[in-house]
Amino acid sequence: MVNTVFKPMVRVHRSPNHLHSNGVSHHHVAVNILEKKDRFIIELAVPGFEKEEITITLDQNRLVVKGQKKEQTSDNYLRKEWKMSTFEKSFNLGENVAGDKSEALTQNGVLSIIVPKVEKQAPVSVKVN
Repeated sequence: MVNTVFKPMVRVHRSPNHLHSNGVSHHHVAVNILEKKDRFIIELAVPGFEKEEITITLDQNRLVVKGQKKEQTSDNYLRKEWKMSTFEKSFNLGENVAGDKSEALTQNGVLSIIVPKVEKQAPVSVKVN
């Protein structure tokens, strides 16, 4: 059911081996989507990202989550094999969600977005006079 409701449009910006593209590294973010009776919970693995570095937008039932890591160039690494700087994930949500009542929180490197469901309205018959 979740796959038909969310129809994920995953746009993870990455180049081969998740390394660099135009001087900017991109990070693959794992996602879990949980469906409850009254809400959906979207969980994203975002270790190392502060809440101020993450933006969440919902426009016309499209949820977009972006992360932009602030660059720390003051450290003098002898070797650096990984670097997280940006990510973006998009999801097309179903018509039965209340985006304006959504909430988000981050704990232990996991971003949880709670999107409440709304009741579907039954079709209404209109009498022609």
